[in-house]
This record gives sequence, structure tokens and C-alpha cells, in this order.
Amino acid sequence: MEAGGASRAALKRKKKNKKNKKNQATAPIVGGGGAPAAKRHRAAAAAPSAAAPSAAAHECAFLEVVDASDADLDPGALAAAVGRGGLEDSDSRGRRALRALLAPVGARAFYADVFEKKALHVARRPAAYLDGWCSSDDVFAFCDAKETLAGRDVDVTKYDAAAEKRRDLVGAGAAVTAKAARALFAAEAATVRLRAPQERMPLLRALCRRLEDEFGATVGANAYLTAGGAAQGFAAHWDDVDVFILQVEGSKKWTVRAPPTEALALPRASSPDFDAADLKAMYPGAPAEVVLRPGDVLYLPRGFVHSAVSGEDASLHVTLSTHRGNAWVDLLERLLPRALAAAGETEVALRASLPRDYAHFLGVQHKEEEDEEDDDDDADAAASDASSASDASVAEVAAVAYDPELPRARAAQRARRSAFLAAAAEHCKTVLAHALAAVDDAADDLAAEFVAGRLPPDAADDNGDPPPSLGPLDRVHAVSRRDARLVVAEDGVALYHARSNGPTPRSRPVACLEFEADDAPALEALLATHPARPCLVRDLPHAGGDDDRVGVAEALLGEGLLAAPRQQSPDDAPSSDDDS
Repeated sequence: MEAGGASRAALKRKKKNKKNKKNQATAPIVGGGGAPAAKRHRAAAAAPSAAAPSAAAHECAFLEVVDASDADLDPGALAAAVGRGGLEDSDSRGRRALRALLAPVGARAFYADVFEKKALHVARRPAAYLDGWCSSDDVFAFCDAKETLAGRDVDVTKYDAAAEKRRDLVGAGAAVTAKAARALFAAEAATVRLRAPQERMPLLRALCRRLEDEFGATVGANAYLTAGGAAQGFAAHWDDVDVFILQVEGSKKWTVRAPPTEALALPRASSPDFDAADLKAMYPGAPAEVVLRPGDVLYLPRGFVHSAVSGEDASLHVTLSTHRGNAWVDLLERLLPRALAAAGETEVALRASLPRDYAHFLGVQHKEEEDEEDDDDDADAAASDASSASDASVAEVAAVAYDPELPRARAAQRARRSAFLAAAAEHCKTVLAHALAAVDDAADDLAAEFVAGRLPPDAADDNGDPPPSLGPLDRVHAVSRRDARLVVAEDGVALYHARSNGPTPRSRPVACLEFEADDAPALEALLATHPARPCLVRDLPHAGGDDDRVGVAEALLGEGLLAAPRQQSPDDAPSSDDDS
């Protein structure tokens, strides 16, 4: 009876968890529907610590506002999410970091309803929710930690309202000390921007790396300290990256505009500075205004124009940026030249000569307009041809009338053009077939570039000293599946990895291990493992013996790409939280 009761109870819990996950996947991300009724009632009875988001913000079609005052959020949740995750793999750790960054918004709801479509403001979280990630003192200490150059490591700027342009207060290449930055900050109401502060702030670097695991794209950071009193450091512009703006100190009012047309959505390059006339001409609709306070986060897709002014006190926010050069078009840029080269080598039809008269019916001067003229023009053209040929010989007239390679009538030219375009379409299908065959190679190119550019491992990735040697009965697992990429090389396979990357782009050599082709199956099997699913070295697929299997595993272990799993402790049990 007790066993049966326990089984029924477990079944009920399983059904309840499944139902909750389904509801979370379809629940709206705004409003109070996602929080339990009891929490909403308790929150309603308590006095809010900050002003509620404005009604205008809620009504904006391109901005979602989530009031997080009802949510039970731990101020240390984001730091905890960045730490070691027990038996979690790198993908799970990345998802946990994104959930903590956007809490209480779930990751699935974010991707389904917001990502690349609209802005998201998560408001009224605990003021201490983002404490510890950066401070005003950290900004100035950054300038004295090592040589800090303007334009490379830091910018000291202000917005010139008269010229409607940003003005740099320190010339590019000049050294910037904390004393100089503080003086300009106070005297000029300046903005001090740290470029890539994660290079000198380990906790921030760990957060960026976790988000790289989630997005599969490089993640960078900037920190902006702006003097109080409605000061502004930068003109309105859009970026070529998605940004998450974390308000740490003070407040800042943001003015946000969405792309008015699809042509301006998800741009591949950042915009120049816009003045008021530009904005009025390009963005006729009303902008959204968002006030960020400590603990708030604002997500802006690439292409959303934004500018900001500080509140009464100094403002500090950290911007996390990602998805630069990681779009379909970037993959196709690597794929199509490869496909065209392969098709040109193997398809004789693509190497055949073009029609001798293609210039007679192709090109801008021959492109048909939407409103075609009456076919009577063809008769006029034919009559004109006959008249102009009256002085020619009979043979010349016959050649003009009957040679299909010299169409004079517009109808004949259109027919030749249509036939050519049909042939071109067939050739494109041939190239497309080669493109689909080469898509894995192009993906390897793009993924290898990500590996070469991503941030190096942090303390949470440290698996201790590796064992002195491995044996066939040892268990191993990959440390992070996104840290390595296996590609085909001329004489075998090559494994590019990020374990030797430096903290700055200037110190990230491309580390590569070369293997025989016979080692590829074992390498693929090793890269597919993770802490909760290690494998025995002897079980690796390899045409050779155990010595070959051990050799492959030890090569990866020596580079820090593999770890020998330690004994599982209760704290390492996989989390029961869903991935919303």
C-alpha cells in the first residue's frame, strides 16, 4: 500500500510539473499572470519602493515592460548562476545565467516573444540585485590598474547639445589616469566609458562567458559612468549588436525607437550619430521612454535607436553585447563562395559560354518596367527596322529578319530574356545543391571563429590538476562543448580550442591540435560528453587499440578540454528547475 501510494504521488507530481512547464511556455511575460496569486496579493499590500513603470511604456508596441515587484528574487541569484553548476553542462549553465539575468522572465518566453523583435524592460527588481558587478570606484580603479589609453581602453566623452554630436574630452591614444578621469567627470559632467571591463573584472568576465555558452556568439561588455543632472555622453544611434543594459547605480532615462521598416531591422553595422532632424525624418512615430533604476535590466535588439540622460545623481550601468556577425547572412557569406567553387569544378554546364547576344537583352537598360508599353510598339519597331534597312542588300535584310541571335523586336528580346532567366534559375538550383552539401564546412568556419574569439575559461571552469596519466578504465568528460571545434584539415582533422585564449582580443592566439583522420570518431565522442554523462576511455570509437584511445584522451586532457570526473556529492545533483 505504501509503495503504491508513493508511486501514485510521484505520478501526480510528474503530471503537475509537466503541466507547470506547459503553462510557463505559453504564459505572457508581462502583467501579473506569471506569479502566484498569493504573492501578487502580498505585493499589492506592500508599498512599492520605486515608482511603477509608466502607462505610456506599457502601451508601446515595441516595448515589453515586466513589473518584477511581485517576484521573489534573491539578490545573489545572478552571481550564483555564474558559479560552478555541479553536473550541469555548459549549455545548462548558460541557460541558468540568462534566466537569472532576465528574472523573472523565462528564457523560452524571451526567445518566443521578445528576442530580435522588441525591447524588454524588467523593472522594480530589488535594488541590490545587481550589486557587486561594477561600481563607480571600480570604474576609476580601472584607469590606474595598468596603462589605460583613450580610444582603446576608456573613453571620456560628453554630448554637445549645440552640435548634436558626441565630443571626446581626451584624444585617442592619450593615457587616462583615475585622477584625470575624476576631474573631467566633475568639471565637464562627462561620461567615462570602460571598454571591455571584463578583461580586468573576473566576475563580469565569468558572466560574459556563461552567456557565450547560451548564445553561441561572443559576448562583450562596456561600463558607463555618467555624471548626474541630466548629463548625456553619447548621441542617439543604433548598434549592430543586441544589448542587455544593467542599471547598477543611480538612474537613467532612455529614449528608444524601433526600426520603422524591415530594411533597418537587425543591421550589420552600427549607425552614425543622429541629430533631431535625422530622427524626425527617419522615425516619425513616438519613441518609448524608459527610466532604469538599480536592479533593472533593459534589452534592446540591434537596430533600435537609443540615447540616455542621467537622473539627479550619477548613473552607472553595464552593457552586455552579443550577436555581432552571427546571422544567417554571415553563414551564407562563407557558404556560397565555397558552393560556387565546387559547382564550377564539377558542373560542365556552368562552364559553358554565355549566349553571344546576352548584352542585347540583359542589363539595366533592358530591364522591364512594371508598366509595359503596348505590344503595338513591337510593330513600330519592326517597321522602323524595315525602313532603316531599305538601302541594305537583300542578304543583310534576310539576316536581320531570320537570325534568332539578333532579335530586334522588343517581343523577341523579352522572349530571349525570359529564356535566359529560366536557364539562370536552373544553374542557381545546381549551386544550391552544392551549398547544401557544404553547409557543414561553412558552419565549421563560423564556429571556429567563435572559438578563437570567445573569452578564456574562468575559475568556475577550473577542474583542478589533471591526473598524471589515463588508463582505458578511466572516465572523462568534456569541460565545455563550446570551447572546441573539430574541422577537416588537409592531412587529417584539426581541433581548434579556446582554453589558451587570453582575456583580450589582442591576446587570443588560435590554439589548434592536429590529429589523424582515424582519431576523428573518438574526438567526436569525447566532445559530446559532459559532467553528467562521462565515458570510459576504452569505449571510445577508434579503429586502433586502447593505446590510441588513451593517446587521444590524454591530448585533450593536457589542454584542459577534458576532465576526470570527481565523486558526485549531494550538491552536484542536477537541478530540478526547468529551463524556462
